[in-house]
Order: sequence, then C-alpha cells, then structure tokens
Amino acid sequence: MRKTLLTFVPLVSLLCSCSENVQTYGFFAFDTRVEFSGVGLSEENIKRMEEICLYLDKISDNYQSRDYTNVYTLNHTNEEVKIDKDLYDILKAAYEIKNHGAVNFDLMCGSLSKLWKSALESAQIPNESEIQSELNKIENSSLIFKNDNVIQRLGEAEIDLGGYIKGYALDKIKEYLIESEIKSYTISAGSSSVLIGEKQDGKAYGVGIRGLDGYSFKLKNCFISTSGTSEQNVTIDGKTYTHIVNPKTGSALALYDSVVVISQNGAFGDAMSTSLF
Repeated sequence: MRKTLLTFVPLVSLLCSCSENVQTYGFFAFDTRVEFSGVGLSEENIKRMEEICLYLDKISDNYQSRDYTNVYTLNHTNEEVKIDKDLYDILKAAYEIKNHGAVNFDLMCGSLSKLWKSALESAQIPNESEIQSELNKIENSSLIFKNDNVIQRLGEAEIDLGGYIKGYALDKIKEYLIESEIKSYTISAGSSSVLIGEKQDGKAYGVGIRGLDGYSFKLKNCFISTSGTSEQNVTIDGKTYTHIVNPKTGSALALYDSVVVISQNGAFGDAMSTSLF
C-alpha cells in the first residue's frame, strides 16, 4: 500500500509568505488540535470560530454530557428528547447520508466503534460474536425525527458523529468567513479535516501529497478530508487495524493507508472519506 496523506504545512507557509499580517491561533476540540491561519482575522473573528467549534464539540460528544442535551444524552435513553436545533439538523443530515445506499456511512455505529477501540487498546481483536452483536444492534436501531426538534433513538446502537462533525464545523466556519469577507486562510481540525481559502492575489495554493513525489494539486476554496491509519492504528498478526469501522461488516481492518476527498462540503467530504476508507 502506498500512503497518500496530504501535506498541510506548505499551505500555511505559502499563506504566510504573502503578507506580514497573518494571524495564527489554535486550541483543542473534537479530541484534536484545531488551528487557524489567515489574513485579516480580528480577535472577534478568532473568538467566534473557537465558539463554533467548542459548541459543536459539546453537543456531538458521545462520551459525556458536557452540560448539554447532546449525543451522550440520546445514547442513554429511548425516550423522546428535545434537543438544540443545531444538533437536530446535524443528526438529520448525517442520518440521510446513512440511508444513501451508495455510501457506506452509518452514524449508528458508535457502540461498534467503542468495542474496537477498547479491544485495540489491548492489542486484541473482538471476537466474532461480539462484532455480530453490535451489527445486530445497528440493524435494529433507528432515529425518529419529530416536530419541534424532538428526536427519539430506537434500539441499542449508539450514535457517533466522529466521521462527520469536524467537517460540519468547518462548513459553519466557512459560512462565517464569507459573511466576514475573509478570503485568505487555512483551517485544520487535525490532519483529517482541512478548509482552505485562496491566496491574497486570488490564486490557488499548491497542496502536496506525501508519498507522491513531484505531484501536487492546485486548490482553493475547498475542503480536504482524509481518513487513514497515520494517527490511530494497531498491527496484529501482520494486519493493520484502525479506529474506522465498517458498519456493514463490523471490521476495522485497514485496506488502504489513506483516502483523500476534495469537496465543496466539509461534512459530506468527511463522511465520504470515512465511507471510502
């Protein structure tokens, strides 16, 4: 397998070379480092983008309540729950992707993902009966969307927005940057979700692909979504397993080193890279 991970550092260096007025800022959200670099960013801009990420991080969290009625809340009840409109819209959009037959993406694979994560932390593979039990949960679980932002989870499978929410956050940030008339920037939510604008002269950035020497994309105003084994993987008996699970087979075996998707929608791009991987 040949690695095709995007090299993001050159994006920032190209941007910085265009002006002395580049602002950079970073913080922790979505279990990763979120970094901004742009021209014309004010303290207000930076604060607002951080607020967007931290809020979406809280409502999408499936490990703790975080003082919000969030994904964790929904995963611990089968009762009807009234949630924020933002979370309602996020879940509905992600659920529609789940029901798209051509895309192998399912936000209901949360408990399956946790099973694999726990096993791989001990360098083990879940046994077939455990995997099948989780697949049965997914098959027999669903979300019901009702009026007034009320949602009901049916079944035992847990919701997991990990392959969707960072791209969604970048979608929201892009909307804000357009409203603020800011065009020159690079924003990364870890190495898996990246949003780039354009250089100050309106031209595209050169984006290198690690492992493909001498080859690069010319890109601007788009999202780059990457799913791969570079950050989380365990090798057992010569096979590589990762944190990304197949919701149809229950496997976490990595068939590729990475998948890169370039798109105009961060959330869908993230879901697609996850699905293709």
